Amino acid sequence: MPSIRLNSTDGDAVDLSRLVGRAVIYAYPRKKRPDEPVPDGWLSIPGAPGCTPQSCAFRDHAAEMKAAGATCIFGLSTQDTPDQRGVVERLHLPYPLLSDDRLLLTRALSLPTFTAMGMTLLKRLTMVINDGVIEHVFYPVFPPHRNAAEVLAWLEMNNKFSAMKEDNKMPDAPKTFSTPLDLYRAISRVWSADTSSPTNAWSPSNPAQNHCSITALVVQDHFGGEILSTRTSGGTHFYNLIDGKKWDLTVSQFPEPVPYDDTPSTREAALADTSPEKYALLTSRLKENR
Repeated sequence: MPSIRLNSTDGDAVDLSRLVGRAVIYAYPRKKRPDEPVPDGWLSIPGAPGCTPQSCAFRDHAAEMKAAGATCIFGLSTQDTPDQRGVVERLHLPYPLLSDDRLLLTRALSLPTFTAMGMTLLKRLTMVINDGVIEHVFYPVFPPHRNAAEVLAWLEMNNKFSAMKEDNKMPDAPKTFSTPLDLYRAISRVWSADTSSPTNAWSPSNPAQNHCSITALVVQDHFGGEILSTRTSGGTHFYNLIDGKKWDLTVSQFPEPVPYDDTPSTREAALADTSPEKYALLTSRLKENR
């Protein structure tokens, strides 16, 4: 994380790069004042509505997130601090909101934005930061009210595998990565246009896009288990089942929940969806970037 101090509704200036432990920061466009009418066209802007349900969901799950290992929770927007204080009071939020009204963090991280009413607003996303390093990003976020539950599930899953690692209860098969989350952190850095299927059907803003089959193969290489599939609007989607637990390392590519039907699949089917050349390229890059 870049070292940038952001004004907080609790009166402090917060530098996210200096936080100790795991912090959850959810970004949202803006929350209007009670005396402010809904701007013309606001409800028709994709992703714009939903700030209240999202914030209230984080409020309602805040204690559970803390129990699951989150040392702190913040909301983030480009509104100024006085407006944000009103949001905290009206919604009874148990955590502060951070203001990036000068767009310093937004520009430093190239966070996704859109323009409305002459304002630069953040698109909805959530970052998990661990000791000042971005550990996981939820993007795109849809629907907004489910985001907090998804973050909580990720925190609980991470805790489970951390505990297994500490207790030496991970399976005995040799692995380069201790958990699927460790693999995700590495593989998400080497997904690219030439490893996607079809080739070049990929975007840096959605790194998991079109990488389900090749990723399912790599997950099975390191952790065994089964490859499963389901049908989505875009075609067949591959993921993994490891010791009875479903793992989908490319679920972030979808703007809506995946309708998992857990159809058993095979390495051959997953490989046919990608290619031996792409599989070899991705595994080679993964080794180089360990």
